[in-house]
Amino acid sequence: MTRDLANVDVAKLDKLLGDRLLRVEAPLRACVTDPGSTAPERSAADVAAAVEFARDRGIGLVIKGTGHDYLGRSSAPESLLI
Repeated sequence: MTRDLANVDVAKLDKLLGDRLLRVEAPLRACVTDPGSTAPERSAADVAAAVEFARDRGIGLVIKGTGHDYLGRSSAPESLLI
C-alpha cells in the first residue's frame, strides 16, 4: 500500500532534522498554481549565463524538459539543472 505523500504532515520530520528539511518544488509549479506568473520565464541570456557559470566552475549541466528519462539522464548529482 502506498500513501499520498502530499497529505502527510512533514513538520514532525522537519523537527527531527533540526528544521533542516528542504522543500523541493517542481520548476514549473508556478505555471500550475499561478498561470499568470512570470516566474518560469527564461530568456536566452538567462540560459547562457547559467551555462557560462557552470562551465567556469566545472559544474555539470542537466537539461530538463517536460518528460522523464528512463536512464536517469534528466538529473545528476552535483549538477546545475536548467
